[in-house]
Amino acid sequence: MKLKIPAIPENISAAEKSTWTIGSPVGCDRKFRHHRLSHLPPRISNAIAKKYRKLYSKAGLQTANLYLLRISEYLTFTTVNLALSDESLKLHGKSMVTKAFSFKQLISDELALYDVLCKMANKSLIPPPIVSETISLSGAINRFRDEQWWIRKARSIHKYRFEVGMISAGLVHKHSAKYISDETYKRHQEQKDRNRRVLDLLIATNDIDENEYSLSDLISHSQANPKNRRYELMVRIAGSDQIAKDLNHDGVFITLTCPSRMHPIYAKSGDINPLYDGTDPKQAQYYLTSLWKRIRAKLKRDLIHIYGIRVAEPQHDGTPHWHLLIFSDPKNTTKIKAICSHYALQDSPNEKGAQKHRITFDMIDRNKGSAVGYIAKYISKNIDAEHIDKDLDGHDAKSSALRVEAWASTFGIRQFQMFGCPPVTIWRELRRLNGAPEGVLQQAYSAADSGNWALFIEALGGIEQDKKNLPIKVLKLWSDEEGKYGDPKGESIQGITDGIQDAISRDKIWTISRKENNVTDSVRMEGRSPPS
Repeated sequence: MKLKIPAIPENISAAEKSTWTIGSPVGCDRKFRHHRLSHLPPRISNAIAKKYRKLYSKAGLQTANLYLLRISEYLTFTTVNLALSDESLKLHGKSMVTKAFSFKQLISDELALYDVLCKMANKSLIPPPIVSETISLSGAINRFRDEQWWIRKARSIHKYRFEVGMISAGLVHKHSAKYISDETYKRHQEQKDRNRRVLDLLIATNDIDENEYSLSDLISHSQANPKNRRYELMVRIAGSDQIAKDLNHDGVFITLTCPSRMHPIYAKSGDINPLYDGTDPKQAQYYLTSLWKRIRAKLKRDLIHIYGIRVAEPQHDGTPHWHLLIFSDPKNTTKIKAICSHYALQDSPNEKGAQKHRITFDMIDRNKGSAVGYIAKYISKNIDAEHIDKDLDGHDAKSSALRVEAWASTFGIRQFQMFGCPPVTIWRELRRLNGAPEGVLQQAYSAADSGNWALFIEALGGIEQDKKNLPIKVLKLWSDEEGKYGDPKGESIQGITDGIQDAISRDKIWTISRKENNVTDSVRMEGRSPPS
């Protein structure tokens, strides 16, 4: 007698309903799908069910079930459920602190307690604090007992894994949600709004003029302001380009992309790439970073000095690719291209399109314009889209820039990095000064104060000066004062030095106060300044 498939219950998810008739009438496949799909957010479970049905029709039940097993194991390998709201994450943080205090009462040995708390954190996929020169054993344990520490970590891991789930389910691409899912983008904006509201309640007062400053206003003058970030990057690029002109160096614009297996979605059709191996944007960025390290190491062994900038930006499905502007002596250009190509094509060199698209080179033609023009649009469109109306797909550029910002935050991707140049920290500390002692400090100060990056590099010994031999270094002082978790605050930047004379750029002691119902709670920040 042939078994009949029972009627679809009303109390199951839409994803389960759409796959109800697939598989054995006995119900083992339905139970398997219920176990794997019922706890996921609807957007993810529905997308997974859609792909499950497609795989079933094309490749059979076994292939579909293996796909569901693989993706659900990834998405559920954590006690932090992907469907949790932010309020639920806060409750999760409180419950973890309660457990930490309970273990503290049961376990008197600190090392044994630390081991238990690390296992508790790992179960939630939260990286535990590692005992090191800057974090003591007691300091690590104190972090486990801090509710805000847990909440921050839970938010970060939840955002990351939720977004990987959206990518794996095929929901991030230019035909759906470009660069990042709408849900993660919304949460990122909500977090920014929460941060902004907190900053609006805080004021900073220093011990010299005793004037009160809004912390929001101070931060708007720092590198946290997109306009300031863009301005500084453009100044540094223009200065590097000027040096290249003066030295008659070549400029080459390079684009590096990841192998096809790291791309989840086809750009033209929006279909799932059958070669996709599950690599997420963070892992793809690590691949590109490792690749670049090997290239840099080979160039260093061959005594080839390069300088310039690299920009990491998302492709439509969130997979990063890099744009690099490299300057060097013309005699090195051919070898630089060969070395970059060699390492870029070590992974999957024979896949379709690899030889043509994996790495591309464009020589800077100064008859057509400066090198700045080649990179400027990539900097602008990935920060605030200033002077850009539409992106490549015709979307509003400013909205796209905000999505790029959320993408970089979610996956911890450093978007911009200059190389082969002096540390920007020296430049920034010089610009905080109102003057400097005579000599190299004065020369470097004058260049930085006037916004002349090329002159600044010249004052520090030129573009090929080894960082170890720079005539100016950042001045740091050690503080034994206890921080929030009981460990010494450690080193903090105080200014710059040439080894003989010091120029102090952070000479104020700031008090951060929170005004609420005319009551002020103060926290002193000695030896450091608010962002400026």
